[in-house]
Amino acid sequence: VVAGSHSLFYMLTPGDPLMIDGDKGKICIHSRRDIGPRTRSILKTSLRSSGADFNAAELDGPPPVTLDGIPIRLSINANLPEDLVHVNQPSIDGVGLFRTEIPFMLANELPSVRGQTEFYSHILNQMGMKPLCFRTLDIGGDKMLLLQKHGEVSTQATASGWRAIRLSLDRPMLLRHQIRAFLRAKMASNYKNVPLSIMIPMVAEVSEFLSIRKIIQIEIQREKTLGNDVPSVIKIGAMIEIPSIVYQLEQLLPFVDFLALGSNDLQQFFFAYDRDKPELSNRYDFLSPSFLMFLKQIIERVDGRVPLSICGESASHRLNVLALLGIGMTHLSVSPSHVSDVYRMIKRVHRGNLKTYMDMACQHLLSPEGCVERTSVTLRHRLKSFAVDHGLIRS
Repeated sequence: VVAGSHSLFYMLTPGDPLMIDGDKGKICIHSRRDIGPRTRSILKTSLRSSGADFNAAELDGPPPVTLDGIPIRLSINANLPEDLVHVNQPSIDGVGLFRTEIPFMLANELPSVRGQTEFYSHILNQMGMKPLCFRTLDIGGDKMLLLQKHGEVSTQATASGWRAIRLSLDRPMLLRHQIRAFLRAKMASNYKNVPLSIMIPMVAEVSEFLSIRKIIQIEIQREKTLGNDVPSVIKIGAMIEIPSIVYQLEQLLPFVDFLALGSNDLQQFFFAYDRDKPELSNRYDFLSPSFLMFLKQIIERVDGRVPLSICGESASHRLNVLALLGIGMTHLSVSPSHVSDVYRMIKRVHRGNLKTYMDMACQHLLSPEGCVERTSVTLRHRLKSFAVDHGLIRS
């Protein structure tokens, strides 16, 4: 997707062919005559320069390990069944994030419990014995529902900040129906003994997470009262997307089975900008040393007490992956189209050398001298030089 172009529609006439390069943020307008040859030429050039070609055969290898022997869990993010085509290959750990709101966003009415149950059961059967983490509904904010037009969910849900867990707590039946569907889908699937993992987005306070856990327990007890079986193991985790919860980790950790960094929203709230505003969308970089050190603090505070992953789209890009490995992240959940590229890179990285380089570069950029010297607030150029020098990417 490319967003934020103000002038594009003044440059188009009906029927103009376009080529959209979402990785580079470019939209190319061509005549009908040259769209085919021009597109093929650009795609070949792009693949040669980036090395980001998807290689399904490559994923038949073992789980990735760095050159200095650090095993890395590599999962994928998914929205629909089509994203799970390669999930059963041995190098892929499972699905670290399944976004359940997509079917809601495409529907003209709220999906029924039965409809949700059938959909989730189909997803679980595709997974086999591999783990999958369902994220509860993250609607509201910039995620509009077609059914909002019909009054099913208040249009207040489009207001900034009233989304995800906040909407679920204010409209608990939406969440209860979804949890009910999760429970029934797991028991209807062919893999009942695989734990059911449920992840709660946008947690700002421990009390919010405890309220959601209480709702889940109500639904579990309801199923038992009705005489229905429930999964033997249910894991409930939280997404770290709002900085306030980082300073409550000690209080949160006893109540969670796992944690996941939602890098897109966490970066947005860390820098206090709206990523949907073109004027600000490119101003703050994921590879800012201050943001990377913030992520490193989270990793160190969790300290392996519960599993910790990162599942935002930022974790799919090669330089970002390098930075995450350098600050100690060992579980990445990436978009399916980038998993081959990330897998290849992990196996070629010496994490010890990378960590040493990252620590030195961040310390310099955050020092008084570095703040005066630097013209940029990002580690991107330095990290790219490191990657080129070590043969990880092409110049």
